[in-house]
Parts: sequence; C-alpha cells; structure tokens
Amino acid sequence: MPTLIHHGLHIHYRAERPPRRAAGGRQTLIFLPGNAASSANLGSELRYFGHRFRCLALDPPGTGRSE
Repeated sequence: MPTLIHHGLHIHYRAERPPRRAAGGRQTLIFLPGNAASSANLGSELRYFGHRFRCLALDPPGTGRSE
C-alpha cells in the first residue's frame, strides 16, 4: 500500500504510470478528491489520463485508507 508520511500521518495514494514510450510520460498529474471523497472515486480518471501522464490520487487525512 503506497503511503506518504506527513507530520506523522500516513497518507495513502493511488498511482497510475504511463508506458515508458508515451509522450509526456515525465509529467505528473495530482488528483485531490474534494469533500469526503477518496482516491477510490477517481479510478476512471487515473486510467484515462494514465496512458499519457504519471497520475497520483491522494486520500486526504481521515478518508479512504489514510489515517
């Protein structure tokens, strides 16, 4: 389970990486779910944009798999 540690909190994120030969593969898109949503709500966006960009979707603290 990929996590970041920020101020002692473990924050979960989902990642989608493009094929190595994809144009623009070095750029990263970061998705920040709003309200009480989590990264689980962004699966289709990660797949859509993941063909070209490296995509990360964070679970804000207190949502999804984050503390």
